[in-house]
Amino acid sequence: MVAAGVVAGLVGLIPTLAHAAKIQVGPTRTFKTLHDVKTIAAGDVIEVDGNVTYPGGVYIRASGTAAAPVTIRGVKVNGVRPKVSGSGAAGGPVEGLGFTVRADNVIVEGFDITASTSACFLHKGHNVTLRDSVVHDCPSHGLLSADDESGSLTLDTVEFHHSGQGDKRHQIYVAADETTHPGSVFRMQNCYVHDGNGGNNVKSRAERNEIRYNWIEGAYYHSIELIGPDAGEITAPREDGEVVGNVVIGNGSQKWHLVRIGGDEEETSTRGRYRFVNNTFVVQDKAASVIRIAFEAATLEFYNNVLYRSTGTGTTPFLGIGDQVGTTVYLGGTNWVGAGFSGIPAAITGTITGTDPGFENTAGKDFRLKSTSALIDKGTDAPATIASSPFPSPLAAPLFSPASSLVVYGSALARPVSGKRDIGAYEFGTASTGGGGNTPPGATPTNDAGVPSTSDGGVPPASTTPPGDPGSTGSNQNGDANGPGSQTYGASDPDGTGSADTASDAGGCSTTSRSSSTAGGALTLLIVVAASLRRRKAA
Repeated sequence: MVAAGVVAGLVGLIPTLAHAAKIQVGPTRTFKTLHDVKTIAAGDVIEVDGNVTYPGGVYIRASGTAAAPVTIRGVKVNGVRPKVSGSGAAGGPVEGLGFTVRADNVIVEGFDITASTSACFLHKGHNVTLRDSVVHDCPSHGLLSADDESGSLTLDTVEFHHSGQGDKRHQIYVAADETTHPGSVFRMQNCYVHDGNGGNNVKSRAERNEIRYNWIEGAYYHSIELIGPDAGEITAPREDGEVVGNVVIGNGSQKWHLVRIGGDEEETSTRGRYRFVNNTFVVQDKAASVIRIAFEAATLEFYNNVLYRSTGTGTTPFLGIGDQVGTTVYLGGTNWVGAGFSGIPAAITGTITGTDPGFENTAGKDFRLKSTSALIDKGTDAPATIASSPFPSPLAAPLFSPASSLVVYGSALARPVSGKRDIGAYEFGTASTGGGGNTPPGATPTNDAGVPSTSDGGVPPASTTPPGDPGSTGSNQNGDANGPGSQTYGASDPDGTGSADTASDAGGCSTTSRSSSTAGGALTLLIVVAASLRRRKAA
């Protein structure tokens, strides 16, 4: 509960919140840490001084709007980002959590986030963007989405490394609440994900996935996993995934599948549609398969990809053997497949085989093309989709090239346009810098739910619900994994109904204040809320 003196102090600040403000945080500022900032309004920018380590347990509870997001920005000092390290206090509402966003229309950028025991970054809002940041050395999840209240999420120019544990905790684990935020999109672009300590590098249960221009390697289990909802969510909408222009290196110690798609349980398979275009898949030693279809996937489109094994012997099947049920419709063509792969479906035609794709330096992981490469001008410029089950709003062409390091935000290499499209993640020719995929060209497509997708990059789609707290009661359907159970931490009134904000504490929560305008101009303070998490299933 909140002491009366604290409430009085916050009320005294209300008149200053009419206009967007710049709030500065740092050792020499009025606010020494993010915990000291008690009121935030739509459009505010919080600047945090770099070259300083700040305590974890940060909790952002203030929503912006699509036109005026809340921005929490790390500002480098002597070239060093601000670091958020560790978790909230044991036994408290932020136990195990480093940086939590439980709000809509929020941008977090420019941070080094590390060493939180449950999740270094918790996503529990809609239209949330994490960019120009590093998330690393998290003994459990690097980034984790809650099953309830989470909507669209964008990861842009973020490095993830040395996180995850066992088979249930991952470097990136995304989910979405399709009931509260139908049509939500998980967009991941220009990121560098490597050296996972456990789990998958990228795991998503989002309704639509757009995985573009990333470098993904060193997963403990799968490099990419795009699958349906947990058991029990049998009314979930179809979940689709588009994977374009990535470098994916399969060198996990378990030699698992590079990619897993489909469902998590037979009864919850959403028969999603999947599209893979212009990726470079490199297997070191031998993977179990390139793509494993778990339970049901309606379609698989596969164009202009490279399958290359740099070391090892034996054969890697294209499709993994598992729990596949139902029928998958395949379509594709003009892929380059090297020695050591087998089982390309007959509907994927025009396969080019060889022993040397013509990379600049395979041993040095430079997969750009030599002038003599067998991949130049051999691709399909306009990959077809399956007429009976078309992939919704596909990307017309790859726009950027992946990098094997974290690039400066906004400086991703544009993929050149030179003759017919080359096969793989790189186009031979001179690339220009700038843009970084952040400005979407052309019109905004929509997904099947009619929600804007901004498929070529840029900001996430506008919220389909008003900013603020829905006042829902969270649930922990798989038991109380890490917390003391359902508790009421505060009596906030987000919707003017007088209801308290109650949630099940399955993985930690946090305390901070927020402000939100309501009808008639009243300002409601949302204070001390529990984040609802559910125990996550195995890969």
